[in-house]
Amino acid sequence: MLNLQFKYPLAAVQSIESLAKHLNIDCNTIIYLLENIDFLYEGPIPILKSNGKTRPIYLCKPRLKYFIKRLNSKIFKVVSYPDFLYGALPNRDTYTNVSQHLNAKVICNFDIESFFTAITYEHVFDIFKNFFHFSAEVSQVLAKLTTVNNQVPQGSPCSSYIANLVFYRSEVNVVQKLRNKNFVYTRFIDDISVSSLSKKKKKDIEEVHRIVIGMIRAYQFSLQTEKISIAPSHKTQSLTVNKINIVKSRLSIPKKKRANIRAALYQLEQHFQEKDMKFVVKNFESVQGKVQYLSKFHPKIADKMMKRLEKIHIKIAQPLNHYKRNRLKSDIRKYRNINFIRNKSALTEKI
Repeated sequence: MLNLQFKYPLAAVQSIESLAKHLNIDCNTIIYLLENIDFLYEGPIPILKSNGKTRPIYLCKPRLKYFIKRLNSKIFKVVSYPDFLYGALPNRDTYTNVSQHLNAKVICNFDIESFFTAITYEHVFDIFKNFFHFSAEVSQVLAKLTTVNNQVPQGSPCSSYIANLVFYRSEVNVVQKLRNKNFVYTRFIDDISVSSLSKKKKKDIEEVHRIVIGMIRAYQFSLQTEKISIAPSHKTQSLTVNKINIVKSRLSIPKKKRANIRAALYQLEQHFQEKDMKFVVKNFESVQGKVQYLSKFHPKIADKMMKRLEKIHIKIAQPLNHYKRNRLKSDIRKYRNINFIRNKSALTEKI
C-alpha cells in the first residue's frame, strides 16, 4: 500500500537547550553559529549546467556543515516521506521516479523555476513551526541557519530535504485528487510529472493543470516549463520524464546522450594510450559516473563499458585517489582568492 503522508514521529522541540540536546551538540555552538551566520556560507559559486546556464552553489564552512549534518540525521532523515517523492531520498532516484510512468498514454510535466532560490525564509520557518511543530524560537533559529539572503542555498546538505517538505500542506491533497481521476503523480525535487495509463479528454488534462499549477502558484513559485506528451501510435516514438524516454514498458536514454557517453569513454581511452595521465585522472570519475548512469537503463551496453574502464582504473588508482583529495581544496582555494581580490577591489574603490 502506498504511503501518501508526511510524518514526523518524534516530540516537537520547544527550546534552544532542547534542540542542542536533541542534536547532541553544545548550546554555545548554536549561539556561535547564529552570531556568525553571515560568514559561514561561501558563495554563490557559479557552476555551469548542461544547458549552458549557471547554477549558484553555496558551501558551508566546517562548523555549520557539522551542525546541518546533525540536523539531517536527527530531524530530516527521521521524517517518513510519501511515496510520490523521489529526489534526494534513499532508494529513490531518477530511474525509480520515471518507472512510475511506464506504459503511460499521456504525461504532463511541470518544471518549477529556480526552485531552491524561490524557497524563502518564511517557507522554511513554516516547515519547522507548523510541520515539525517546533516552538517559534527554535523555528526562527533553524530557518536562519538554513537560509542565505532569504532563500534556501543550493549545495547545502539540508536543502533537498527542505525542498521535499515545502508542499507539505497541500501536496497530499493534490496527489489524492489526481489518483481519484486515475492519474499518477510524482515529484523529483522541482520536476513534477503526472501520467495516465489511458487516453484522457482535453478537459481532464486541463483539470490536471489547474490542480498542479494552482498548488505551485499558491506558494508564490513560478513555472519554468510545462509540457503535455500524448503517446503516439507509432511504437518507436516515446514519452519523456526527467529527460528519460519511455517506450511503452521500457526506459531508454536518448540516442544522442548515449552517443555522448560512448564518445567520452573513447576519448578517455585515447588519452590513456597516449599516456596523457593528467587528462585521464582528471576525467575518469566523470566518465565513470556517466557509464554508471547508463547502466540503469542499458545494462548490457554499460557492462562492456565498465570492463573497459576497469582496465584504466587499475593503472591510475593511486594518482586518482590523490587527485580526489586535492580537487575540492583547490576549488575552494581558487574561489577564496577570487573573492579576496573582489573584496580588495571594492574596498579600493570606496577609498
